[in-house]
Amino acid sequence: MDYLLRTATKDDMVQALVQCGLAHNSAGFVDADGVEVPASVDAVNGASLDLIGEIPGKDSRFHANLRTAKRLPVEVESMLPTFRDVPEVPYRKWF
Repeated sequence: MDYLLRTATKDDMVQALVQCGLAHNSAGFVDADGVEVPASVDAVNGASLDLIGEIPGKDSRFHANLRTAKRLPVEVESMLPTFRDVPEVPYRKWF
């Protein structure tokens, strides 16, 4: 199942996904060799996440695509910042 998501900021998106139990936010760190590992947002097992960001020249809000193996429970779907005005030509597509 594919979900088109949109929020005002990246932080809002991450917060929504974490609250829904669909992603976890990993803090950045420096590994044992002194290499800096940046912070990341990762989807949980059974989900794929494409963090898009703003659509240049079109929409300054933060966009993401979420794909799950099956439809999410209604109570989780209702918490997602989904939108219905699907563009005629998507900015990015799943393959």
